[in-house]
Amino acid sequence: MKRRRSKTATTIAILILAISGIFLGILAKEIFLSRQDFCSVQIGNSEAVAEKIRTGLKHRAYKLHISFRAHTNDEEGIKALVDDLLEKALYESDDPAGGDYIRYQLGGYQMNYDVEKTLLGYNYKMELMPTYYSSAEEEKYVDKEVEKILEELSARNLPEEERIRAVHDYVVQLLSYDSVHKANKQNHGKTTAYYALRYHQAVCQGYAVLCYRLLKELGVDCRIVTGLLVSDGITEGNAERHAWLMVTVNGKELYMDPTLDDVKGSYDWYLKSAEDFDKDHKWK
Repeated sequence: MKRRRSKTATTIAILILAISGIFLGILAKEIFLSRQDFCSVQIGNSEAVAEKIRTGLKHRAYKLHISFRAHTNDEEGIKALVDDLLEKALYESDDPAGGDYIRYQLGGYQMNYDVEKTLLGYNYKMELMPTYYSSAEEEKYVDKEVEKILEELSARNLPEEERIRAVHDYVVQLLSYDSVHKANKQNHGKTTAYYALRYHQAVCQGYAVLCYRLLKELGVDCRIVTGLLVSDGITEGNAERHAWLMVTVNGKELYMDPTLDDVKGSYDWYLKSAEDFDKDHKWK
């Protein structure tokens, strides 16, 4: 018995990665199924699998494959398995090109899958076709430009706050807000580090992604935050979707919004407390 379905989602998982025709990956041999709960499919070597997922996403693999065997047919548990593997792959680490850098330049995927009954149980085979906001070639360009910027800034040995200031000021001076493509939902380039570096324009997510990449390269712990921007006199229902950053300075979590600092020509949203940001930034 075989089944084929197509789905669209906002997450990606892989056990076997097809990268430029070369398969990299792990076939999970340890699959444990419990009849006592609904999320019954588990991967015994999930950390190793997540590392392969991360590698595939960084290389912008155009086609990803999952293959594993289970004792019972539990298609309802597949999405939970995929979500868990992807979150493990996107865990924050010291890798500047991992974590949120991947998360916010990833646009979902299409998936086909087969479930085949055999004498030993059920064989699952999935094919995932991701949507990336930047290509492998564009990321190579980003890598080269980032190295040039880091050399220009000469900030690696500076105190933490000075490293953050150097990145903030560089990005604010380099970029201008892309108001032309702001409302174009088909143009995802404006949210990427590539677009920002190549055309010196971006929307808030592009500002945040580029800052994140540069800060992580300089050893600064940071995260991208998304939510709503509530301007003066505007209700939350009419607010705009927005992205900014949380950075760790001397062990303390502070926030900065390079987009608003650029547009307003100020430092009003630079290394502020959560209470300061809560006035016009609403987390989602």
